[in-house]
Amino acid sequence: MAEKENTHYKSSGRKIPFLSRRVSSYVICLLVAGLFWLLHALSKEYIITVRVPIEYSYLPEQKMIAVDLPDSVDAEVMGSGFTVLAYQWTKNSAPIKLDARKARSLGSGDFALATSSHSERIEGAIGHGLKILRVMPDTIVLSFEGRAEKKIPVRPKVNVKCAALYRLGDTIKTIPAYVTVSGAEALVKRINYIETESKSYQDVNKPIN
Repeated sequence: MAEKENTHYKSSGRKIPFLSRRVSSYVICLLVAGLFWLLHALSKEYIITVRVPIEYSYLPEQKMIAVDLPDSVDAEVMGSGFTVLAYQWTKNSAPIKLDARKARSLGSGDFALATSSHSERIEGAIGHGLKILRVMPDTIVLSFEGRAEKKIPVRPKVNVKCAALYRLGDTIKTIPAYVTVSGAEALVKRINYIETESKSYQDVNKPIN
């Protein structure tokens, strides 16, 4: 009886290593095939679009910017799968400074600043061996307005309810009574006064500052 049990044990024991070797071989082949496929895929050239932050230098101090300027540009770049993967992993593009003095006048206070002329600097900021194909937009329009100043009155925005038998003895005054505002000329022209924060007082029976 002991012999039969032992024989059965040996018989079943021979099948397990055989199946294990087949599964192991299949997994190894699958991993090797996947590795070769990955290397082949990464060796190909790819085109992607990356966003590059920008800053502006030498903007005229005596003028105001009439239209908000974009804080980034999109660059279409090409590189191998390895370089694209390296960029996607880090994404550490340094801001590019655009010199407003190099902008071309379009008249009426508008200037055109070409971003395509900064391709080499953008390429260097992106790094990882990626090649710039084009920059979008290729031109940024800078719109400027003249700066103006204006002295305007301050209006108190106050709601006062006096206590019984009391009333206001004089008009409500603000200190200062006038303030100076500055900004784009067209905007300053439309400002005729400025209000204080809204305040409300109930049952007033004494002076309030």
